Amino acid sequence: GSIRWNLHYFPINQEVANEQAEAAVWLYPKGYKPEFRTRGEQFFAADTGPGGLWAGDIVLPPNSIKSHQGVRVLDRPALITSFRPHMHMRGKAQSLVAVYPDSRREMLARVDKYNHAWQIAYEFEDDVAPLLPKGTMLMLTSTWDNTADNPNNPDHRQWVVFGQRGVDEMSHTWLGITYLTDDQFQRLSAERRGRLTAQTEH
Repeated sequence: GSIRWNLHYFPINQEVANEQAEAAVWLYPKGYKPEFRTRGEQFFAADTGPGGLWAGDIVLPPNSIKSHQGVRVLDRPALITSFRPHMHMRGKAQSLVAVYPDSRREMLARVDKYNHAWQIAYEFEDDVAPLLPKGTMLMLTSTWDNTADNPNNPDHRQWVVFGQRGVDEMSHTWLGITYLTDDQFQRLSAERRGRLTAQTEH
């Protein structure tokens, strides 16, 4: 096996002493075979899905607030364990909504005060982690603030387009997602209902 990661650095106009990056690995006990396989956080773009253009058509005029929305439909059941939004310096908010096959809508996660300086993964508690049936539509909405009211904005007078630099923009999220079989989904759903019922009876 192999482990890969990358680091993003950004100038802050000051010297940082003893800067360090750390990585940790948790190993299963010898002989343990997990039932589910999760390949870590999966890349979900706001427009065309995994490996997409990352809001490649974004154009932010000076002094503007704009939003971008995209959808993906799950082709199999899934369990979402974490949500990590990613934009750049004009990023303001990002939300993830599930539209279920019966047309119900549920807000799964929303970050209202996004800060490009802190790339945080928000982890769900076990019994509230979204357990989604096949056919669920995931709707990702990102909002950018290219005004003087955004304290992270280096220059609200600039036109901003897609790009890799911090002063450019993009939009995607990293989801901790485990795909399930239909039988696994039914079993996990029943087990969760049982636990929640037991909690309400006490």
